[in-house]
Amino acid sequence: MTKCSIIIGIFLIAAINGQASKRRIQYESVSQFLFHNSKLCGDPFSDAVWLPVLDLCSIECEITSEYCVENEELTQQCKKLPEDCQALLRKAIKQIQRHIRSQKPVYL
Repeated sequence: MTKCSIIIGIFLIAAINGQASKRRIQYESVSQFLFHNSKLCGDPFSDAVWLPVLDLCSIECEITSEYCVENEELTQQCKKLPEDCQALLRKAIKQIQRHIRSQKPVYL
């Protein structure tokens, strides 16, 4: 293995870890948003059968309009958020993304 391929591998790992970290930060931030805005968005724990899984979701939910829930059989589905909640969430996500972009990159 050449030095060049080792360096490229390190950059790929760093890029993948960075993307996963950004995604995790975004999901955690959305989760916090839902809990802090439960009057507008509804209580995510109001349905006893379907409980939120948030950042542990294995299906694709639209982050600006849905959140992931799971039943006791570990079946997951996306649950729609109210329109007013979606609008406020979109604004919050834009702020989160601006914050992430403003952070300085880490160079190895």
